[in-house]
Amino acid sequence: SRQSGINTPPEMTARSYLAYGKAGAMSTDTDYELFTLNGADNGMGVTMIRDGILTGISASLDNTLTSPGSTTGYLDIYVYLKGVQQVSTKLEVVNTGPTPNEWYNVFSTPIPFEAKDTIGCHAIKRKVGTGSGGSVDDLAVLVEIMT
Repeated sequence: SRQSGINTPPEMTARSYLAYGKAGAMSTDTDYELFTLNGADNGMGVTMIRDGILTGISASLDNTLTSPGSTTGYLDIYVYLKGVQQVSTKLEVVNTGPTPNEWYNVFSTPIPFEAKDTIGCHAIKRKVGTGSGGSVDDLAVLVEIMT
């Protein structure tokens, strides 16, 4: 069945997921390339086998923002297509102590890709406020595609 609100060409019916992640803590405001399923961080992501569209993204992570102060952290997750940033989404991570965070975003406008295009993900943890900022850990990201 089709997901409501997404305009997809009628011939695209197979929904698949590209898995990315980062096992270690992200404690600085640095651009982290997310690893592919087999742990590769090749700077490109994975190569697509056929034409399709990017339709959404989800993320789960551990929140270790436990420092005192009015700290709110943000985790910006970027999807790259052929090495060019396509989507930037922001996950708010508040100073509530160690807690899991889950989040998803269905793209209002799907992003087309072609066979042989590469798709990758990056993340940046950002701190806002007076606390030390803490970190986020064990990030798991799924990028949804249709082919």
